[in-house]
Amino acid sequence: MANRYAPLGEYGVIGDLHTVALVGGDGSIDFLCLPHFDSPSVFAALVDAERGGRFQIADMIRDESTPQCERVTNGSWANCVGGTVTVSCFIRMLAEIGFVRAACIKTTGYRTSASTIGAFFFAQKPSK
Repeated sequence: MANRYAPLGEYGVIGDLHTVALVGGDGSIDFLCLPHFDSPSVFAALVDAERGGRFQIADMIRDESTPQCERVTNGSWANCVGGTVTVSCFIRMLAEIGFVRAACIKTTGYRTSASTIGAFFFAQKPSK
């Protein structure tokens, strides 16, 4: 069985001198105490993958273009299906707004329809 905990050295740190978040390679916040370092943890997946909790943002993508009939129904919009795009379209949109090295790093397996799936993307904003 593979280890489900990343080595501590693979985490990045975001902080403000009052607290710090440990950010995994997939962009998830796996450890965070708020509002101070010595406060109880809000997210603690770093120490308990099942019950510790984490924060992560993902988007929905499609295997093929979204049919117009799905784009215009309220139910589709409420389910995040009406605005979905393909992986290549999502990466192109990230490039158009200035991001580089955009890539789909993994899919979640969560499906809202036969052709719609959750996905995690990586992209960098170049420094000026």
